[in-house]
Amino acid sequence: MGAWAQSEFGRETLPKRCYLIAGGTPRETVEIICNEFDEVLVRHHDVYERCLVRTGEAEAILAFQLYGAPVVADFLNVLKDGGTEEVIFLGLAQGKGKDIQVGDYVIPTQTQCCDGIAKTLGSEDLTEPDLVLVDKVSEAMKSANLEFTAGLTVSVPATFWHGDESKHASDVIALECEFATFCHCSKELGLSAAGLFVISDTEERDLLDDSRLSPHPRMVQGLQAIKDKLT
Repeated sequence: MGAWAQSEFGRETLPKRCYLIAGGTPRETVEIICNEFDEVLVRHHDVYERCLVRTGEAEAILAFQLYGAPVVADFLNVLKDGGTEEVIFLGLAQGKGKDIQVGDYVIPTQTQCCDGIAKTLGSEDLTEPDLVLVDKVSEAMKSANLEFTAGLTVSVPATFWHGDESKHASDVIALECEFATFCHCSKELGLSAAGLFVISDTEERDLLDDSRLSPHPRMVQGLQAIKDKLT
């Protein structure tokens, strides 16, 4: 134990909590998030970027540029190897349904496995995060007066490849690529896991719509709320 943590972070023992920021994150947003903490102790960037940070006596892990379910799955093994116990997933998602708009927060309570990886690894049609940690994330958002919608989401293979959408449940509220695998692998590894999505696009407003506001400031707000409540 500890060999993979040593390889990726330069030490065998890792902090209890990791904030996993999935997908591509602009450099400006990475720096803003790092500056939420008093000190950056370790920083490495190759396939993905990872940092050890500290505020007071409390350390945490920040991980960025984890794009795609395979990278997320392998990174969770590194966390387990270093003794991390809790992983909070933050990512962008497409909003589904007329009530979900760009910039909205979504907290997934269950995820449909249509990504092709979670089911291959042995998950059922649905997987879910640790609902105790989900409650803590929800309370953190409420304490910060940040409104959110909680419910069923779906993981698909890729941004432009959603598979047969007729198989998606009718009450899905958000769509992304990594969360089903994240939940399945976290459960298999004994890690407590929860997520927070920011809606980046909808069927009416795509990612190239110049009129839409960037969702990344909302991601920073959400992380601030969770960090401040759970520290």
